[in-house]
Amino acid sequence: MYVRVDINFTGFSEPGGKRSFWRSFEAHRRGRFLDERPDLPHETIQEWERKFRLGFPLALQRLVNQEIADAWALRNETGRLPQPEITVRLIAVQYGSIAPILDIIGVQSTDIRDFVLLALSVYSPAAFNEALGSDFGLRASVEVLGDVPTKSNEKNIAPLLGRSSDAIGRAWIIANSSLVLPVVLALLVVYYLHQGLLQEKKDFLERDKDLRSERTENMKAIVDQNKLISASIVDHAKQTVVNEKAMQDALIALLRDRTPAPVRGPNP
Repeated sequence: MYVRVDINFTGFSEPGGKRSFWRSFEAHRRGRFLDERPDLPHETIQEWERKFRLGFPLALQRLVNQEIADAWALRNETGRLPQPEITVRLIAVQYGSIAPILDIIGVQSTDIRDFVLLALSVYSPAAFNEALGSDFGLRASVEVLGDVPTKSNEKNIAPLLGRSSDAIGRAWIIANSSLVLPVVLALLVVYYLHQGLLQEKKDFLERDKDLRSERTENMKAIVDQNKLISASIVDHAKQTVVNEKAMQDALIALLRDRTPAPVRGPNP
């Protein structure tokens, strides 16, 4: 069975060729930021790839066969059935991420194929780190390229079928546990930002309500004050008219008092 295994750094994926991948690898190895990736000589890149070609298939083969052995020991108590065993052969190495093309020998049924594909995706990151002496957060995906078995040997694969649910649970935990914490933290940040925005909006609405209330009170006070001023002006005008009339009446009376009476002559 031929498969392609895509291996990427957790939280980072950059398309590119061989040089780009191994520069990213060296930046991770030295603990640098990705924009500080060193420019590697051709010899260094060739040495890293040589280590990968030699160590990765053997490490992956050992890890997958150990998983099969663990499953077989739990489900095959009588020891009568022969234990399946696979051989991993490296065909080629492609890049973008690093993507080894593998020939998996010993997969004789579709049932064991599903189990092996699951184990390949789970253990490829560990095999990569083992081969290169690193300890990176990695994720892997597996694509079947061809030569897939079609006959199912239920007699030989039965012990693995009982193990499949446990393997799937283990695979999910291994493949996704490194992503759970960042996702939870991101959700918490979004939650608190949302709560902060809601509180800010509430405070803004309360301040706006207070300002509206204060402005209404000020307008009411201004209107009342204007009413008082208008009434005062009217009263003052009325009083002025009354005073003017009183002064006119007094002046007329005074003039009358000071005007002498006309003298009448003798009657003829």
